[in-house]
Amino acid sequence: MIQMGGTIFENIVRPKAEKSQLIEEPGTGNWVNVEPVMFKNSDLSTAIFDSCNLTNVDLKNCNIDGLSIDGILIKDLIDNYKNTKNEER
Repeated sequence: MIQMGGTIFENIVRPKAEKSQLIEEPGTGNWVNVEPVMFKNSDLSTAIFDSCNLTNVDLKNCNIDGLSIDGILIKDLIDNYKNTKNEER
């Protein structure tokens, strides 16, 4: 377990590699791991993701109450999508 209140993560990037590999690069211990980063059983409520690349992020079994993108609630977007799909039928 870890508590990270007030923690700021900046300038974090994914390795530019197709698969995990051994590589001679200072600070990597000769290892580049490109496996997905996972957060499990985490409480990230009130977290702010600012100017982040969330391409292909997959939320599974997550509580999204109050989750928004640029002030638009995700729940509203999903409800609108469902209503649009139902009207198309």
